[in-house]
Amino acid sequence: MSLKNKYTIFNVPFYWKPVYWVYGYSLGFLMYLLVVLQHTTCKVKIHVEENLLPGQNYIFCCWHQDLTGFFASMYDFSNYRILNHPVWYMKPVHVCLRLMGIKKIYFGSSGHSGKAAAIELTKALKSGCDTFITPDGPSGPLNTFQKGALHLSMNSTIPIVPVRFEYADARKLGGWDQKRFPRLFSKFDVYLGKPIIVNESNFKHVVAEIKLGMSK
Repeated sequence: MSLKNKYTIFNVPFYWKPVYWVYGYSLGFLMYLLVVLQHTTCKVKIHVEENLLPGQNYIFCCWHQDLTGFFASMYDFSNYRILNHPVWYMKPVHVCLRLMGIKKIYFGSSGHSGKAAAIELTKALKSGCDTFITPDGPSGPLNTFQKGALHLSMNSTIPIVPVRFEYADARKLGGWDQKRFPRLFSKFDVYLGKPIIVNESNFKHVVAEIKLGMSK
């Protein structure tokens, strides 16, 4: 196992913790500041399907490269509960998510108690909470749909809403996900697609419909 994946947020050696806390909280605050600046300076137009019902909770689904746009456009995450990777280098992301108002993060992924975390998130969805999923995360390949979101929808009976982004001016970074950052004072559009409930009858065929809603 590489050093990158050897430690989680729960077992960082005690002699690293002071540096680790500085790393996590300082970088996490800077990430949150970027989200605030994008939210307050960018002109965002959200296009909502007419069949999205007020009061209904959803599983919002976008590609990993558009997470920054999702954070900047939605912004109010007080009703969200999410699943996130528990490896040590994700600490700044966890701090940023907390600052954004997310009250509960279930820590789990493949090889890191992912099944138990998904069960807890399913319970939260059944109780009325929202969540968001990047089906090609946490480490790709880019735009390759992994089926965790389908299981989450089927087990909770909460519909998936594909989310698509169109940027007037965005900076694309490197890395596996080619993350796109809308530039400050730019414009971008967010398209919330038709809600899709996953069940046994459509499980094998629904991926194409969801991908179309995130990418067309």
